[in-house]
Amino acid sequence: MIPRFYSGSVIRNHLSVLQCLQCRPLCLKAERRKPEPIEDIRAATDVLVNKVEVHKLAKCKDLSQIFHNVKTEEDLEIAEEALIAFRKGANPARPSLPLDVINACIRADSHEKAVLIICNKRKFGVFPSTNVYNILMKSILISNVPVKNIVYLFQELLTDELKLTVHTYKLVVIGYMKMETDDGFENALHLSKECLKTLQNVEPYYHLLKSCTEQGKVERVKSVLQDLSQFPLRTKFELCCQVNGHILLKDYETALSLVSSVNEEKNQSLMIPETVLKEFNDVLEKEDKREELQRLQEITELLEKNGKVSFKVVMQNLELYYHRLNNSIKQGNVERVKSILEYLSQLPPKNKFKLCCKINGHILLKDYETALSLVSSVNEEENQFLMIPETILKAFNDVLEKEDKREELQRLQEITELLEKNGKISRKVEKESE
Repeated sequence: MIPRFYSGSVIRNHLSVLQCLQCRPLCLKAERRKPEPIEDIRAATDVLVNKVEVHKLAKCKDLSQIFHNVKTEEDLEIAEEALIAFRKGANPARPSLPLDVINACIRADSHEKAVLIICNKRKFGVFPSTNVYNILMKSILISNVPVKNIVYLFQELLTDELKLTVHTYKLVVIGYMKMETDDGFENALHLSKECLKTLQNVEPYYHLLKSCTEQGKVERVKSVLQDLSQFPLRTKFELCCQVNGHILLKDYETALSLVSSVNEEKNQSLMIPETVLKEFNDVLEKEDKREELQRLQEITELLEKNGKVSFKVVMQNLELYYHRLNNSIKQGNVERVKSILEYLSQLPPKNKFKLCCKINGHILLKDYETALSLVSSVNEEENQFLMIPETILKAFNDVLEKEDKREELQRLQEITELLEKNGKISRKVEKESE
């Protein structure tokens, strides 16, 4: 209700404010909406470059849209032109731009390009936050990329005087340890101590211990375990690192005590992985340590009874692996496709993109039996929401015809008929010309 004594202009202003307030949530929702797909990145880039050359202005939204649609190295090269042109114009950048650029590089499996852009941030106008640095470093660690790139990024991060988080320390420590050099170890040790001193966190120290154990560095493991002995165990990861460290030192008594401590009341939230117990068991069998083996089996039975044994959980966030698989298929990299498919073999595809990646991968490997099984799986009840593109079926059909695989071709046609009957085939919708 608006009071009667308000003037007409005040009423109009009042209503205008109310309308803005009502529309604001819709505006915010629109800002969060994903950019529209681009059919031709080259055309979009040319439009943006032309805007800069003619008007010296371009929208950062258009630039972000280009990077959101990058999938291959070729796309990335084109998008880079747009980035350089955008930087030359008098264009304000969105805070999200660095993340858009780095994610595009990761999708295109071009990590070194991302490092190059960050190391030349003034040229490209990309000024990443600590979080963006962390995302790139993590991706480098799980990719087949030289770890020296993590050192370059860490140096840039220090130059930018950005705040270091525990996650940053952890990633850089792992990077240094992957170098497997004395200097790498010394730098990793220094950073672990610095994190403990400044952030009161021992997580990087445990990653240092894990790396030393995996590399079989007995003296280093002994030194790091001594440093960590004053801190209570808080997580499953810390427990595993300590147990494995003591096993490497052949200090089976301490390792058994650590395993047994999981049953103590103070460690009620602590669990131990089945894999650690199995590896410990195998070591004791190999060393013929019968007494220790008997004790371990008794402790294991009690742990299982109390529900304190955890089973292996496959790594989450597999989107990166599927994009890497997709790029490797386009490049015809058979060995890499084989390696990634082995990792993903136990994981059923949950969406159309993942299904297509797997099918195309097995077709490249000429493993037509598995490819047919994946196509057929779309009809299964557990995959009631899954569909398969008509283009994939046609491409598979063409390959089988070319290879003269008559039996497999017959099976594919039968499966395709059933898919059509069940409405499980998605077809590309062509735009009608006006």
